[in-house]
Amino acid sequence: MTEVAAEALPAYLNPVTATVAVQERGYRRKSEHARIDAVPGWLCWLCNKALTQRRQTWEEAKRRATHLDQCSRLPEFRMAVLTILGSVYGKALDATLARVDKAFDAFFRRCRAGEKPG
Repeated sequence: MTEVAAEALPAYLNPVTATVAVQERGYRRKSEHARIDAVPGWLCWLCNKALTQRRQTWEEAKRRATHLDQCSRLPEFRMAVLTILGSVYGKALDATLARVDKAFDAFFRRCRAGEKPG
């Protein structure tokens, strides 16, 4: 077999630039199924807690609870309910709080514009 210089090969055959896409299939254990299937429920629970916190902040201090306020309290809140939120990724929790903040911003923007809020 004759050797060919790497520069002479087409890019898809060049061992230096060729890439191979590998797809792995992850198989979960029965114990993981229950934990992973429960994540959307815990995120819904967190969303409701965030709404309650925003309402209480407004009623007590007449100020708005922002996304940054809620995210800064997330680690201590997560430690308090570690059995519940311990298996949920932090990015998912942060994204849930971001969606709550986005919904509040859109609601009050529509109220200021005189549109139908909701």
